[in-house]
Amino acid sequence: MKVLFNVKITDVRMGYPYRRGEWMPNPERMDVFKYCLASTAALDPLVSKYLFCITLAPELAHRQSELEAYLNEVFPADKLTVIWQRCDFGRDWRRVIDQHLTDPNELVWLACNDDHIFIDSNLDTVASAIKHLNADPDPNAIMYYSHWPEQMRMAHHFNGQLTDDGDFVRYEWEVFDGIMILKAGRLSKYFDQDYGDALM
Repeated sequence: MKVLFNVKITDVRMGYPYRRGEWMPNPERMDVFKYCLASTAALDPLVSKYLFCITLAPELAHRQSELEAYLNEVFPADKLTVIWQRCDFGRDWRRVIDQHLTDPNELVWLACNDDHIFIDSNLDTVASAIKHLNADPDPNAIMYYSHWPEQMRMAHHFNGQLTDDGDFVRYEWEVFDGIMILKAGRLSKYFDQDYGDALM
């Protein structure tokens, strides 16, 4: 499995309708991302390659060398590829897919968020997901690795069925989020057409 992060790190917050209280930490986004990376490193026994497509917003550009050193500290050099530009357009995705995801059956841990922390006591569930996805003949099969309460509701809504080992619930649902394990062929199909200058 390859891990693919496609992120822009910025301290400019979206227009949330609330203010953080003084009691609530407000770390720089770079530090949140570094914590996310540290948690992702736990996946290493199951990962063949880490591919990071990262754009640093102007307010964090001065920390690029710090982040680069951190990436090299946390991830094995022989598995690490860093591209200092997030895929913003379909053509960017096409280039990354064509260069780094050439096997359509290879699994990709797609992470398009900079703050989704990997938490588990061991890697058994991830290994089971890999087993199920590799055995699934559907080229569009995915495993959602986040938002479990929402996924349980969706599984109920779509009459999901437990896998024989009880590790997962299978159901039919069309989703294009950036937080899933999917086959490289499915990701590639998203960018078969030319989207021009539309942000992707």
